[in-house]
Amino acid sequence: MTSYANTISFPLHTPGRTTKASPADVRRNNRSLVFGLLFPNGQLSRADLGRQTGLSRVAISGVANSMLDEGLICESGFDVNASSKGKRGTLLSIDTSRLHIISVDLSQEHLAQGAVTDLLGTPQQRMEMALGPDNDINADMIVQLVDQLRTDIDADTIIGIGIAATGVVEDGVIRESTVLGWRDLDLRGMLERRFGFPVTISNDVVCSMLAERFFGHGDKSMLFIKIDRGIGAATLIDDVTVIGQNHAGGEIGHISLDPEWGCCVRAASAGAWRRWSHRR
Repeated sequence: MTSYANTISFPLHTPGRTTKASPADVRRNNRSLVFGLLFPNGQLSRADLGRQTGLSRVAISGVANSMLDEGLICESGFDVNASSKGKRGTLLSIDTSRLHIISVDLSQEHLAQGAVTDLLGTPQQRMEMALGPDNDINADMIVQLVDQLRTDIDADTIIGIGIAATGVVEDGVIRESTVLGWRDLDLRGMLERRFGFPVTISNDVVCSMLAERFFGHGDKSMLFIKIDRGIGAATLIDDVTVIGQNHAGGEIGHISLDPEWGCCVRAASAGAWRRWSHRR
C-alpha cells in the first residue's frame, strides 16, 4: 500500500506556537509546493517547478521522482514552448480522477455521512448511517462506515481520510464536541492504526470554508460564517487557516449578547449568540 502521509498539507496558524522545521517537515513542504502548483490542471516541467518554487534542480528531481513513483503525479507530454535547442522538458501533472479521498461528515446529530471522491471532489460513492434520537454516533460506527466505503476502491489510489467534526479539534483529537458527546477522543490515531491511511480531522466549519475556497467562490483571505443548528466561523488569511487559541477560534456561538451573562459563556447558556439566534 502506498502511503501519502507526507504529500499534501494545508498550513495552520496557532498563536504562540513556534517550531523548528525537521527534514521530514521540509520534504512535506516541498511536496506540498509542487502539488499546489500542479493542482488541479497545471502542467509544468521540472525546470518550471524549480523556478517557481525556488528549489534546486536536485531537490525538485527528488520530490518529483518520489511523487511519480507513488502515482501522485504523472508525465503528460513535452513542453512545446521550450527552446528548440536541447531536449524538451517532460511535463508533469496530476491525474485528478485516479486518486481518491474518503470523506466523513459528522456535523449532524444521529447521522454520519460518508463519500469517496476524486481530487476534484466529485463523488464516486456515497453512504450514510442514520440513528434514532436515542442513539449517538460512536467511534466504532466511523470505522464501520470507512470500511464499507473503501471496499470497492483500490487501496493504492486512496491518499487519505478526511473527517469533518463539530467542536474543538486539536491535532486529530476531538477535544470537546457537545453534538457528538465526545471529549479527548483520539479519532485520528484510531483510524490510522486501523486502516493505514493518513487521516485529517478538522472542525466542520473549517472544512466548509476550505471547500468554498477550493471548489466554490472563496478567496485566499476570508471570514466564513456557517449558520445551521448552531453558529460557527472560520478564518483564512493568505491561504493559512487561523485556528485561534486552544483551537477554538471559530466558536463564536459562545459569544455573549446579554451583558448579564458576561463576555464568555457556554453555547447552551441563555446569553450566548447560539441560544439567542434560536429564540429569534
